[in-house]
Amino acid sequence: MGKLKDTSFLEALAAAIQHETECFDLYLKSYEKSKEPAIQDMFYDLAEGVDEHLKVIRDLYKETTHENELPNMKYVNEIHKFQSTKIQQMMRKLDNNKKQASESGEEEIIHLALEEGRDAHKFYMSMAKKFEHNADIKKLFREMAKLNQDRATLIEGCMVYSPTSEDDPYYWIHENLVD
Repeated sequence: MGKLKDTSFLEALAAAIQHETECFDLYLKSYEKSKEPAIQDMFYDLAEGVDEHLKVIRDLYKETTHENELPNMKYVNEIHKFQSTKIQQMMRKLDNNKKQASESGEEEIIHLALEEGRDAHKFYMSMAKKFEHNADIKKLFREMAKLNQDRATLIEGCMVYSPTSEDDPYYWIHENLVD
């Protein structure tokens, strides 16, 4: 395993894509586990947001490399040993919330999704600081930090929204999580 500072832009990109894929799985499982329509809507929106995040990653790749499309990660030599790269090992720290969510109840999956967004934001900001020497990776990680902060804000917004009546689809969220 190499040093973190030796991480290539492609390895950093693959790590960000892997994280987004795992977030999609988390949100899909949470959507399926939830019985509340308002909660399902939130997780559906979060899952849809993954596509936008992947588009941002693709656009950053195109801007940085001047290539038209991302390479097929299966066939890139640098990625064959991806699971053993330093950046991927560091990103495994984010897996804890994703593993817990599959075993949790409805209230807990919301809190874990919020924690996932906050943890990912902190992680990407920390990684961006470690890559002062590589402007491309630093930019990627800063953008990923921003996207994960946006996720956390969306979840927080759903949690603190004050419904006007029991007919409001967010009434359940407010009554069970905010008080």
